[in-house]
Amino acid sequence: MAPTLGEREAPAIRVEHGPRLRVSRRIDIGGTPGVVRDAADVLALRRFDAEGMKALVIYESMYGNTHAVADAVAQGLSPRADVDVLPASGAGGVPGDVDLLIVGGPTHMHGLATAMSRKMAVTASKEDVAHVEPGATERPSLREWLRDLEARGVKAAAFDTRGDARAVVTGSAAHGIARRLRRRGCDVIDSQSFLVADSAGPLEDGELDRAREWGAFLAASSS
Repeated sequence: MAPTLGEREAPAIRVEHGPRLRVSRRIDIGGTPGVVRDAADVLALRRFDAEGMKALVIYESMYGNTHAVADAVAQGLSPRADVDVLPASGAGGVPGDVDLLIVGGPTHMHGLATAMSRKMAVTASKEDVAHVEPGATERPSLREWLRDLEARGVKAAAFDTRGDARAVVTGSAAHGIARRLRRRGCDVIDSQSFLVADSAGPLEDGELDRAREWGAFLAASSS
């Protein structure tokens, strides 16, 4: 539950080192952002921090669509949580203070991307003159990152991007992600797909709004 301190909360977003995104909460006390007036305010800040949730969003993205969804999910989480958004290739391990782990990737050939499908996506982008995410084929891939994941007991959620058709037709990377998270001992609370108009995107209208709503749902479900 968020504390009742008579202050106003607002998400603050800072981008660091390329694809790393940091989303955190800022408390405005007495109408003045960031000003601590007395000991009572210090105690209020400590109480607020103690009750805050720590979330981590890990993604793999070829054309930027899954990256955009990851950022939108983080925005939905931010009123209730401090959030880091990182690509799988640069994420490293999961810190011990993470309360909620959200993992997402694009659907390739009915499932989680492989080394071959990632290379094929980059090759196809040259033919279609499509944008390719920086480091799209860097390692570890999301599949490799999940294989080495150590996050037993952590609440988790999975998402993917896929074509705008029934999952039985397109497949769903989220299913494979959720299965791997469970194997690593995570408590998977939900999974979701976000739809793209074509293989290289863009996302269908309204999908980023839906991603923000899902992030808010996950925060409420985990608090």
